[in-house]
Amino acid sequence: MEGGVAELNGLLAASIDAIRGVIGVEAERASMISISGIRNRGGQMDFLKSCISGVCGGSPPVSAEPVSADSTPALHMKSTQQVKGRHPSDEEILQFENELRKEQAANNPLVSPLLPLQVLFDEYETAAFGVKVTQLAKDFNFMRRCRRDGNCFYRAVAFALLEFLKSCPDCLVLKAEWDAKLKAVGFEPIIYEDFSECFWNYTSQQNEPQTLESLWDSDEYSSDMAIMYMRLLTAAEMRSNMDAYTAFVDSEDGDFIRWCERNVEAVGVDADQVQMIALSRAIGVPLTIANLGSGECETDLQVSKFDLDSTDSRLLDTITLLYRPGHYDLLYK
Repeated sequence: MEGGVAELNGLLAASIDAIRGVIGVEAERASMISISGIRNRGGQMDFLKSCISGVCGGSPPVSAEPVSADSTPALHMKSTQQVKGRHPSDEEILQFENELRKEQAANNPLVSPLLPLQVLFDEYETAAFGVKVTQLAKDFNFMRRCRRDGNCFYRAVAFALLEFLKSCPDCLVLKAEWDAKLKAVGFEPIIYEDFSECFWNYTSQQNEPQTLESLWDSDEYSSDMAIMYMRLLTAAEMRSNMDAYTAFVDSEDGDFIRWCERNVEAVGVDADQVQMIALSRAIGVPLTIANLGSGECETDLQVSKFDLDSTDSRLLDTITLLYRPGHYDLLYK
């Protein structure tokens, strides 16, 4: 056991040192809801589902971008009411927020269709980024954009996994193994079963013309449940190897479980290197990160890999993510 922990410690240290300064902590923090908050409440799953629906499911989070009052009737209404000395009612605020959510959902799908990598050349005009995109284009031809909402890392990994699993004959075996990991660290079945079912149901639903991206956008609530499954698997890996991961988390009160609840299990909280390593090990898939951000080298594309131990079984060779400050998208050859 001590040897295994030491080996994992070495892997963690090597992986993090290799990318420190290249991939930073994602900056934006969204609304959070933690599994811990519902463990001791009555009607656990109803409460949890309502939280997910309100925070990240059913309708996307409110955009942080400013919205013109002239282009949004609800916002104009709110401003007018304040001028008259009356604050908008809760119903009016909710209506306004829903309008913003609908607008964001229309313009920013959860996961886009396959896009030619040329879109990155069109997006970046600076010479440094142009050089990096040119280097990226030598190995990759396509990408998928993922919505920026604090869940992009988990969403990208879940989506890529499901693309592979639709043709995997061992889904039932994998489901049993992954669910067992959750149960082993103390998650109650009532907590994870619905998340698990939502994730694995997608493996049998991907039939033309219902592509996976259309399935996700048609039922955002279910796709968010699938993303939560990825978060719980990440937390389970970290809890089951607490001695190895504790040194790599910044917990002010020294409570590792509480740190996981706030930084892994909480919806809308971005992933850092430690969470990436943990999810990679939990699902048996190495992760490759191509960095377009401003790292140590201004013009050279930085590529890092979160690999597994030589003794670990691998579900597939790798999932490749495109990193830009605070955000992850998917890359395809």
